[in-house]
Amino acid sequence: MVFTVERNYITGKGRQQGRVMARDLRCYWAVVELGMSMVDVARKLGLTYAAISCAVQRGEKMAKGKNYHLEALDT
Repeated sequence: MVFTVERNYITGKGRQQGRVMARDLRCYWAVVELGMSMVDVARKLGLTYAAISCAVQRGEKMAKGKNYHLEALDT
């Protein structure tokens, strides 16, 4: 697990560093790894398409730079 934060914390408003980093990774994984459209992610998070586009770029840089990977949870 990369971040241990509540869902409401990620989707909430604000520019706290931990919140932004978690949101960026979430956006990157949703769009690139899960194939969601940026428009859908923007709607779900209450952000603009432009904000999601920037978040995806930052999330990609972070994921690749720190070697973070999205893994399926065992249920």
